[in-house]
Amino acid sequence: MIFFCFANLDQLTNTEGLSDYIENLEDQFKDKIGGAVAVVYKGQVIYKKTFGQTKLEDGKPITSKTVFSIASCTKPIVSTAVAMLIKQKKLRLNDTVTFFKKNQPVKVEHLLAHTTGYVFDGETDGKRNNNRMIEKGVPRLQLLKILKNSPQEFKPGEKYSYNNITFSLIENIIKSSTKKNWKYAVAELLDSLDINDYAFGCPENDETIAYPHSIKSEQFQTEVETLPVKRPHHESVGSAGGLFMSLDGMIKFLKLHMGYAPHVLTKKDLKKFHEPRISTSSDWFMTTWPIPREEFDLSYGLGWRIFDYKNDPLKKNRIVFSMGYLRGMLPFIGFLPNHEIGIVILLNQDYYNFSLEQGLGFLNYFVSKSTSNCKI
Repeated sequence: MIFFCFANLDQLTNTEGLSDYIENLEDQFKDKIGGAVAVVYKGQVIYKKTFGQTKLEDGKPITSKTVFSIASCTKPIVSTAVAMLIKQKKLRLNDTVTFFKKNQPVKVEHLLAHTTGYVFDGETDGKRNNNRMIEKGVPRLQLLKILKNSPQEFKPGEKYSYNNITFSLIENIIKSSTKKNWKYAVAELLDSLDINDYAFGCPENDETIAYPHSIKSEQFQTEVETLPVKRPHHESVGSAGGLFMSLDGMIKFLKLHMGYAPHVLTKKDLKKFHEPRISTSSDWFMTTWPIPREEFDLSYGLGWRIFDYKNDPLKKNRIVFSMGYLRGMLPFIGFLPNHEIGIVILLNQDYYNFSLEQGLGFLNYFVSKSTSNCKI
């Protein structure tokens, strides 16, 4: 176990009880196979800790340089690479996606916000799960062929339909605009942030990988299975969920979106990516939320999810976040732009919606303390 503690949370935030909340989070990790957590406040890492092993048997201790599959937390990173291309005048959000030659025109912004109008699953049994064919290992070219022949079910920008396949069309757009593979654009972004611990798809160095683990509990017995690291979606929809990154890398990426890497992108460059494009409040999975469901709104920006309190009309306490799920992996990254505090959580096992619940729980706790006569 590697431990880093850069400062006292209460001292830096003037918010009573945050260190107690972190201690509780540490307790939650004690029975987990492995994970990593970091808190950033006003551009400084004020807390960083890693837990457990990369693998249940014969694993290495997890460090801040261990790479985790970040699943759908890949999306905000790819969207940020798009922001760089926009700044370089190589791409625009209102550029038309030429892949769809029929029906109403789809733009780049529709890909990043899951509002293309296509609800693609490639199945005929009526179950709308667009990941099923990806998980079966259907090649990308075949997936795109099926998508091209699918009907456009609603007007672009009108409704939300989360879809890894349509999101991954950003790969085609980047290739068309730059004449290079999408990975070059992402690598340019990460290299500009001095992020070294990352990989596209399954990393080659086994020593650096956090392996995913599936947990099954039946009749008071718990069975743990170490899963393969390599998954079909790494190649078929890599830009939607194929990146691996370390805690240190995620911290640097978080700092960028909190405004602390203006040499790469400024807050102004990123602001439009943090703003709601479409409501997702009526289309959400079951989880334990930090406050009653009727007290907040959920929406999707460009690669990011957004949590807004209904009693906060000026959106001073808006939470911008991303979460991912890949069997055996649970990443989370989120922050409060107006309070300059953010958190990263990485976990290499199934455990309900652990990272999402803990991440939003921490940020909500900060809001609850900062709005009850505490100075921030």
